[in-house]
Amino acid sequence: MWLINTDFASRTFLVTDRTSIFTYVRAIGYGGVFISVTNAAKGHISAFDMTCPYEMDSNIRVFPDENGLSAVCERCRSRFDLSWGLGNRIEGPAPENLRRLNVQRQGIWLIITQSRCG
Repeated sequence: MWLINTDFASRTFLVTDRTSIFTYVRAIGYGGVFISVTNAAKGHISAFDMTCPYEMDSNIRVFPDENGLSAVCERCRSRFDLSWGLGNRIEGPAPENLRRLNVQRQGIWLIITQSRCG
């Protein structure tokens, strides 16, 4: 379990009319975690491990693209859909979707835990 303060102002790196993306590249998950607040899903908060399921190397990460609606692996170029907070594979050699993490909001904190179903 990880606790993240929701003082997002200092951590926002992408905001569009549909999505806000926040990133935490540190000892969370396997390759770091990014958090997506998707306006298309009415402010739904999603968290994903940044490790590409094809590369499986914690130093090779998946990053949201310029519009925040998908994420792309920096090496194999696999692309994943973020628009509804699911992380589904769109294209590329990745054999599966991004690893989603459970997110609960309690006051100013997000509680991030490993998902049992991947």
